[in-house]
Amino acid sequence: MDWKVIKTEAAYRKAAKRVTEIFQVVEDTPEADELALLPALVKDYEDKHIKIPRMDPIDLIQRERPQQCARLADLFIVLTGQSRRYFLEGLKRMTKLNQ
Repeated sequence: MDWKVIKTEAAYRKAAKRVTEIFQVVEDTPEADELALLPALVKDYEDKHIKIPRMDPIDLIQRERPQQCARLADLFIVLTGQSRRYFLEGLKRMTKLNQ
């Protein structure tokens, strides 16, 4: 297929889907040539139209940490049969030791 600069969301989705379809093509084929071009077109569209907010790494860690602790606590309960309180007490002890 002849590809041009991607200007619409529909064309972007079509190109992104095509990239995943032909991702592991054999070299020296028309699909390989297509694969050489498409990612550049997709990236160009994404750079112009899709805004990804910049986040401070510290803010991201602080926001994710409570969720990770909750998942760890749930796993601890399932694996050991003990309550969440024991997990949190152990976590507090580990935090004090690391200081």
